[in-house]
Amino acid sequence: MKKFPAIVILVLAITRVVAAQDAPQWEKQQIKDPFLGTELTQYRLEGKYLAAPRDETAVPAMILRCKAVPHGKYYGKLESASLFVGETNGDRPIAYDQSSLVTTQYRLDDGKVHTNYYAHSKDYKVISLKPQFCGECTINDFFYGHEISHKENTSPQIKKVVLSIPEYLGGNIVIQFDLPDITEVAKTCGTTYHK
Repeated sequence: MKKFPAIVILVLAITRVVAAQDAPQWEKQQIKDPFLGTELTQYRLEGKYLAAPRDETAVPAMILRCKAVPHGKYYGKLESASLFVGETNGDRPIAYDQSSLVTTQYRLDDGKVHTNYYAHSKDYKVISLKPQFCGECTINDFFYGHEISHKENTSPQIKKVVLSIPEYLGGNIVIQFDLPDITEVAKTCGTTYHK
């Protein structure tokens, strides 16, 4: 009789270890700008397609480049933020409006739909997540559910971001990111501030 609870506990422990190994993690890399000689920290998080573009072998990714230089009440600064969408259809792979911005919708933790307009790369594989006049607002929203900078230790982080990106002459590309702990990334990228 006493062996049964021990076996159940062992099975649960193994399940948690396997689940933790499968969970996405931020990949961190130091990058040196050869022109300016400055050093940046790049964070990369792989997502998964819920509705894939033409090239289903690609892996969508959120890529943040940050400078870990304290300024004011911030620990660092977001230099660039982008979303690798992957290979898409046709000559104009991502549908866009006349201002050549991609109308992108997203949901945070299965909440309401947000809409934003982002610039894209010339080959349409990458979308900028740092809109003009907005700086870190998209990453702030993805991390904490609000576009303004976040005061550390005041509310929980977002756990899931699902994006819907229109594909030219096709359906929508839908990408999900399961966010692991963002504490280090948020500090280095200046999306949180201290008191």
